[in-house]
Amino acid sequence: MKRIPAFLLSATLFLSPALAAGAQEKFPAVNTYPGYSDVRESDWFYDTARLCYEIGIMTGTDRGFEPNKTLSGPECAALAARLREGLTGKAIPVPVPDPGRPWYQHYVDYLQDAAQESGSSLYGIIKWYDLEKFEKPATRYDFLVFMALAADGNGDYFSNINTIS
Repeated sequence: MKRIPAFLLSATLFLSPALAAGAQEKFPAVNTYPGYSDVRESDWFYDTARLCYEIGIMTGTDRGFEPNKTLSGPECAALAARLREGLTGKAIPVPVPDPGRPWYQHYVDYLQDAAQESGSSLYGIIKWYDLEKFEKPATRYDFLVFMALAADGNGDYFSNINTIS
């Protein structure tokens, strides 16, 4: 029950410095926030939920934003892929319409390719092939591995805003 607020706090901490540092070009608004019946303007996470929707990182579910829903491995993969796409500029492939493929497969493929191309040490940590485990609720550790994978690389995603000698 506390995982979504924890994620939103993590997302805020992750995105706020980037956005404050002039990185709006990495995460421009791509959606108009429609509002959700389960997210009120008085909720402490309203601004973050709105921001995540507007920049395309989170889009809710067919039942609303569901702030008390626990994230699954596939949802973490989708979030990580969307963050990585914004950071690197490398587009996530359009999903191939195939009823036999899960909705998240194109995100998994994108992250696997990125990890393999970079030689990331994170490549073997996520057990993509173990669907029973992968599709279960994600632990905080799982979430952090996905976020590390999203930001994995040389770290030159943002231009310097000052020089420290």
